[in-house]
Amino acid sequence: MQAWRDFLHAYGFRGPGELDLASPRYVDNPEPILGQVWQLWNDPESNDPVARFEEGGWEWERAAVQLEKMAGGWLKEKKFHFLYRVIEHFGGYRENHKYYLIRGVAKIRMLVMDLAGTLCARNLLKNQEDIFDLTFEDIRAVMENGASASEAAKPHLDEINALFRSGALPPVIDSRGWILKPEARVTEEGAISGQPVSSGKARGKVKVLHTANEKPILPGEILVASATDPGWTPLFVNAAAIILEVGGTLQHGALVAREYGKPCVVGIADAVNRFADGMRVEVDDSAGIVRMLNP
Repeated sequence: MQAWRDFLHAYGFRGPGELDLASPRYVDNPEPILGQVWQLWNDPESNDPVARFEEGGWEWERAAVQLEKMAGGWLKEKKFHFLYRVIEHFGGYRENHKYYLIRGVAKIRMLVMDLAGTLCARNLLKNQEDIFDLTFEDIRAVMENGASASEAAKPHLDEINALFRSGALPPVIDSRGWILKPEARVTEEGAISGQPVSSGKARGKVKVLHTANEKPILPGEILVASATDPGWTPLFVNAAAIILEVGGTLQHGALVAREYGKPCVVGIADAVNRFADGMRVEVDDSAGIVRMLNP
């Protein structure tokens, strides 16, 4: 229990959709983490993320030595070695600003939830989470004039629901309003092409998730999602491979996939609708394609 309390103290402010003030943190809803711990407990040997990470470290080191020898000449080898060590030691700091930003967002969320608790105690709000449907002006009107919180929230909810109904927005719209799409890459029959971002090949049954807390990822399943953020990281432990609609080589999903040694293909348009739970696929990151397999 002390280890659990230490974890929540250090990382409880993180969670799925953490840039959104309204998104619950692990300290609010620890269920996703506890579910992952339970799965690791049942299969600790084949599903040890620490061992997998350390094994990946040795592979990176061996690859770096080989590339250094291919640099061509003593001076280039030394330069490559120096730059590799710089990236190895300092590359992780590119995430620092996000870490502290999310800490700040979590502190603000705590203050907002305290206010929501006060409103609930005064019967001005039904649920604490409902406060995120209100603007500051709405909250003042509710507190000072006894205005109806549900009526104040209605126009905001109508706008949000309309946005959800519109489906996925285009990744790129230029200043003329044109929707730009990359040309479809020629690929083999029966396969879907994307961008390879983490090497490897894996087969398994698809599990489509729209949110990180929607359902568990069982060992060997292929995670399919629109995009991921740090709140999705625990799901990568069990996933045999990852398929994402949006992303690039430095997107969160690609970084975590490489750290865990999982194949990952991104840029699969409308992936969450093209795939369905139970479909058998092969993710071939060397070719950047997803092959459909027979049931």
